[in-house]
Amino acid sequence: YMSCLNSSLLGIPLDCGNIGGLKNVWIIATDDVTAVALGTGASESALMTVTSVDLASSKARAKYSFRKGNASFTATGTKDDKAGTFYVTTEASLTFNRQSLDNVTEIMKLSKGTFYAILEDNNGVKHFVGYDSYVAGGATANSGAEMAEANNYVVTLTSMTDTFPKIYTGPDPVTV
Repeated sequence: YMSCLNSSLLGIPLDCGNIGGLKNVWIIATDDVTAVALGTGASESALMTVTSVDLASSKARAKYSFRKGNASFTATGTKDDKAGTFYVTTEASLTFNRQSLDNVTEIMKLSKGTFYAILEDNNGVKHFVGYDSYVAGGATANSGAEMAEANNYVVTLTSMTDTFPKIYTGPDPVTV
């Protein structure tokens, strides 16, 4: 029985400082992108980085910022030995407070489009999601029942790829 692992394990050192959640998300319509550049070289770490995202002229990335606790993502790797497959499902949950006409218009666009996304976590690491494809999976509107409950929209973006999200090392994303 042979492993599909291409290299030796190196270990991961103990980390004593870590903050959960997302603080910023840049969303880019796939039709607006002319090129996505990966890191150079054949190393595994180079292949797991995105160094730039080139846009068609007059196109921009849309930036969304979040309060603590209102945005997160999970990436789950699934291996099937019988079928010999491995894939990663990434889901980003983005909560936008307050329902309004302006917000619902934007939520509808996010619900129907196909996107790439750069997710900046609260540790300052930017994750590029959707190297193969990124699709807005849907949205939910919540009214809340009590004064202290949120009135919001929750957008869930879902991607299925063959790797975990790549690390974005390019320049700060330019926004609308």
